[in-house]
Amino acid sequence: MEQGVSHNLEVNFRMKSGEVHVGMLSADIIELGGKRYILSAINDITEPRQLEKEIARLDQLSLQGEGIKPDVLEKIGTPFFTTKDYGTGSYGIAARHNAKIKVETSANGITFLVQFKKCNE
Repeated sequence: MEQGVSHNLEVNFRMKSGEVHVGMLSADIIELGGKRYILSAINDITEPRQLEKEIARLDQLSLQGEGIKPDVLEKIGTPFFTTKDYGTGSYGIAARHNAKIKVETSANGITFLVQFKKCNE
């Protein structure tokens, strides 16, 4: 690490509530008007890190049953489409985290494969 510079250093920080979050810290020493200052930024990556841990635990979710009917399967991923009264927005959540959802269905059941990119990609 260059002296006075830190980029993309993973750090834990505590919120006012006491909750511990994970952040990506970058800091540089800059000079303005003959004085030296520290310019720093922390990007909260708590949620992506939690998702990575969960994905490592669950490679895939399989449901047993009769599968998804073809007319419903072709609509999966369409905004606001749901077979229930209220949708959960799974595709929107996945998109915000640069994830892809693949659905495999047969008479034996359904498999949802969720693939997340690593945070450093």
